[in-house]
Amino acid sequence: MFTNAAVSVQPPGRRIRWLRSRAFILLVLVLAAGLAGYHLAQFAARMHAPRAVVPGVLWPDGITLRQFALTDHRGERFDLDRLRGRWTLMTFGYTFCPDVCPMTLGKLNTTLGLLEEEVDVQQLQTVFVSVDPARDSEARLADWIGYFNPQFVAVRGNESELLGLSTQVAATFRALPADDNGYYAVSHTASVMLIDPRARLVAILGLPLYAEDVAARVSEIIADAND
Repeated sequence: MFTNAAVSVQPPGRRIRWLRSRAFILLVLVLAAGLAGYHLAQFAARMHAPRAVVPGVLWPDGITLRQFALTDHRGERFDLDRLRGRWTLMTFGYTFCPDVCPMTLGKLNTTLGLLEEEVDVQQLQTVFVSVDPARDSEARLADWIGYFNPQFVAVRGNESELLGLSTQVAATFRALPADDNGYYAVSHTASVMLIDPRARLVAILGLPLYAEDVAARVSEIIADAND
């Protein structure tokens, strides 16, 4: 899966998919930047409106998570201790994902910008959990996650290690059959999980995700927890 050998030439089809993936990511980021003013106005209005409605599940008392062990994109251990002491927005996906994953990370980046005046964003981390251990190396994750926000954390592990976390937060994943060129997609949960500073799952925010709605809901949950 990883190698320090000489660089090999990728098959044309795989190279084209990689270029398309990068182009799509850049397009998402440009669109997100262009809509920043709109999102800020919408968020300000929603903060003075009735409680935001976001599809999903809320646990006021939280579900305490158990120990697990993964590795982040810097090669450092990512376990239960990394969830303690701050709020966490967590989502699952993979770098070869053609649409949902980059769109979700782009929206979470916008969400953080909207939250800056409402909460201490230094106490809020965003974690992307790769469900494609065969292709998502540390180096690839580091390169990919940096497109969205250099503060985002990408983590990986083998299937057993991933299940140690995913089963606790109601996330599922399954690699689909490969095509004739060896490319395969991964079916996975696309929701965003909110974990509190005591490492308790307090909410799962479902699709569709709108940055202003997510920001308003997260702000409300954090405010309620601080009361």
